[in-house]
Amino acid sequence: MDRRRMELLRQIQELQFAAVELTLFMDIHPEQKQPLADYNRIAEHLRSLMDEYEKLYGPLMPFGQSTVENRWSWTDEPWPWQL
Repeated sequence: MDRRRMELLRQIQELQFAAVELTLFMDIHPEQKQPLADYNRIAEHLRSLMDEYEKLYGPLMPFGQSTVENRWSWTDEPWPWQL
């Protein structure tokens, strides 16, 4: 797997983790504005990285969350535990 692909996957995983953590924090502290702003910033960055990854390497998720251009290659990709 090439270096750029690995780096994109690592960044996506880090942002997903941060988004989950902020979601849990906001469940307990819904009145705080800064975590919400942080979450929205992270969500936008995450979406842009996921779009970039999918444009270069194919879908990250099945079940209608990603479109497929040429052929169905979901099973050709390495699974997370294979990285």
